[in-house]
Amino acid sequence: MAKELSTILTAAAEVRDASERGENTATRVGGVLCDLLEYLAAAVLAGDIQVVSDAAGTGLVVKLRQANGVAYNQRLNLPVANASVNGLLTPDLLGKLNAAYSTSGTNQTAIETRRLEIEELTKRLKGRSDYSNAFTDPQVFLGDLDTIEEVNAAIDALVTSAASPETKYTGYCVVGLLGSRFDIHQYALHFATGDFVQCVSGCVKIAPDAMNLQQHGQYNIVFRRVSNFTPDIWKGISTLIPNADEMYYGLLDPRDKMKLNNVVDLGYVTTSATAENWAKNPSYLTEKKRPTIFQYYDARNAQVGMIISLPASATTFGQTLLLGTYIYRRTVTVNGTTSTATSWTSL
Repeated sequence: MAKELSTILTAAAEVRDASERGENTATRVGGVLCDLLEYLAAAVLAGDIQVVSDAAGTGLVVKLRQANGVAYNQRLNLPVANASVNGLLTPDLLGKLNAAYSTSGTNQTAIETRRLEIEELTKRLKGRSDYSNAFTDPQVFLGDLDTIEEVNAAIDALVTSAASPETKYTGYCVVGLLGSRFDIHQYALHFATGDFVQCVSGCVKIAPDAMNLQQHGQYNIVFRRVSNFTPDIWKGISTLIPNADEMYYGLLDPRDKMKLNNVVDLGYVTTSATAENWAKNPSYLTEKKRPTIFQYYDARNAQVGMIISLPASATTFGQTLLLGTYIYRRTVTVNGTTSTATSWTSL
């Protein structure tokens, strides 16, 4: 049987204070260590703690180890609270405590619940949860899409009345396109009237119709207004750059800013007719109402073309086409959202 702790401490103090030569023999020092280890072994848990309730009462069963390492159970009954006794626990609480330590399916269910909660938290951080919120969460991920047309559709869908933007999409959204990433910042001006501002940053540029975006080799920032859930045309960030004049040192002088704002690069087109249709788009003409240059490359005929558009009035524009060594001209008349153009005449 293990010695009392006080006896072991007294023997240990005598070993500590021994001053005579040869007084602390191996038997004496080792005996103190063995007694201490035997005492500790009786107090070291060999397993878990369980709550039991049977005819003998309700209490804790603690699994300990004997000095020889053999495990044994030590039961400690707990007083139960009732009408006349202030016990430690009520029978109901003891039952719940017992269930918490049970090795049945209860703990496994709790662990699975925590695992699912962690997975949901990970999805929320990545913006991939059904409950992700662009306003309160880091982002909402709109998906990895295959075409720029799908990207345009996803951006348009953020401002439809069915999108519930006030609970999910107002804030920061992200969409992927074949490894490229576009960041979408959406601001709500008035939910009830469907009034928003959208800002898209990434390797994009404004399409010739000004209502859609195209992929581009350089980073750009574009934005547009949405009124009554109806998007306006896209605009470039260059329209916000301040002019330089005699009183103000701006970033660009008027001539440089004109080059940024008044040149529309249509890029590669199938035929010149495609560029000619874009050059009479009312969105471009009525928005700018100032001289505009449309430049393009006719892939089929390997020709570089340039259309110079000059406003003659609020709705009438004179246009000159430079194509190779030829020069043509026509008149474009805008009527609301439609336009008509006369035939090209050679100069």
